[in-house]
Amino acid sequence: MELQSLGRRTVVGNFNGRMGSAEGGGLLQVQIEAKTDILARLSEPFIDYRMADAIEYTVRERVGERVLGLALG
Repeated sequence: MELQSLGRRTVVGNFNGRMGSAEGGGLLQVQIEAKTDILARLSEPFIDYRMADAIEYTVRERVGERVLGLALG
C-alpha cells in the first residue's frame, strides 16, 4: 500500500510480517485509516443507545480510540 510521500521518499506499507519498525506508527495508522476507512466498518455493528443530544464522541470515534490505542501498543 503506497502512502503519502515524505519529501523525495516514497512510503510503502508492506504488512507481510517480515520486517517492521515502530517509528512513525501513528502517522502510518492515520494514513491507512484514510485509505481503507476500516474504523467506520468496525463501528457499523454497534448500536448507540445513548441520548443523541448528550453525546460528545461518536461510536466511530470511540472505536477508533480503542483500536488505534491498542495497535500502538
